[in-house]
Amino acid sequence: MITRTWIAIAAALTAAVPGIAAAQANAQASDQRYTCCNLRYEKDWISDHSLTTRSFVPIGAQVVVTDWGRGTVYALIDGVKMRAGVDYGHFKGTREQLAETLFVRDDPKVRLAGFAPAVQAAIRAGRIVLGMTKEQVLMSLGPPRYEITPLPQSAANWVYYASDDGEFDIDFSDSGTAIAINAPSRVRDLVVHRP
Repeated sequence: MITRTWIAIAAALTAAVPGIAAAQANAQASDQRYTCCNLRYEKDWISDHSLTTRSFVPIGAQVVVTDWGRGTVYALIDGVKMRAGVDYGHFKGTREQLAETLFVRDDPKVRLAGFAPAVQAAIRAGRIVLGMTKEQVLMSLGPPRYEITPLPQSAANWVYYASDDGEFDIDFSDSGTAIAINAPSRVRDLVVHRP
């Protein structure tokens, strides 16, 4: 009797597991996201302290949000486990809103493909050039620090760090194009794209 019960349980589990796996795969496919931009990271942590000299996950990498923590988003990015959150700034939103900001539903590589070749090259290199729009700078460098530039779309100046002691800022025209990169020469060499 016990043997038949275990056989029945095993059969039920075998039938159920593929269904569960398929349901999980469908849920992940329906929640397919992409990195909004080049996201700087240290180890497995993506934060608002995105030093532009750090390695980055490239724009348009595939993302599946796997879990939520207190102020943290857990995700598989191109199959690699990573976490995202805010270290230094004061993001005025929920972790879900942070996820929507960093991990977008539409593949940004489609927009990237429509830009001039020099701008595409700068974005892929994680660097900037004068004349880029705010959207293009965001794609290349990621969001500026939230506590310094809380509303980037309306701000005329965005502040970034190339290193802990290498601050630089970008001035934008009224039409939203980069008109000045204010940085010491050693920092400019790290952030300005030169074809």
